[in-house]
Amino acid sequence: IGMALVDLDGRFLDVNEAACTLFGYSEPQLRSLTFQALTAPEDLEVNLHELCRLTAGEIKGYRLEKHYLRGDGGILLAQLDVTLVRNEDGSPRCFVSQIQDIGPQTRLLEQLNQRGMELQEANRKLTELATVDPLTGILNRRALRAHIDQEMAAAVASKAPLAFIMFDVDHFKTYNDRFGHLEGDQALKAIAEILR
Repeated sequence: IGMALVDLDGRFLDVNEAACTLFGYSEPQLRSLTFQALTAPEDLEVNLHELCRLTAGEIKGYRLEKHYLRGDGGILLAQLDVTLVRNEDGSPRCFVSQIQDIGPQTRLLEQLNQRGMELQEANRKLTELATVDPLTGILNRRALRAHIDQEMAAAVASKAPLAFIMFDVDHFKTYNDRFGHLEGDQALKAIAEILR
């Protein structure tokens, strides 16, 4: 964990070796800089706002996720925890900052979320393969049976009437034999589409 003592103007008073490594600067280089110079522009306003609240005594400390500009030109995504040290008279003296690199864990979480979405999509496709007839796009026999069982149980529980319509496609075997299985498949698709 990078540790830094920062004066009220944002200058680094003291830093540990971990902070130097995280920021990509030597200790003398860091002491010549301010945290404002290292903070990515899009994160500076929020950081300054929290510092004002801390200095005013509205909060005892704060935590932010923020981006720092490293000495090598890279970006450090870090969790920043800041507290305030006060003088004996209660006036603000300096800030104590703890900086942790959360880039790797953030990237890992993003990868896990992506894998989770891919897994959900794969499960959806597997469910579809297990319940939908690939030719017609309507429920297969097993899924239809399960659906009928659910509807019957619901009707019995609610004492509601329930009706089923069953039909037969006349002369389908003759049609299939005469025109071929491809034409028979097209006929089944058309019938399924009419039903849908």
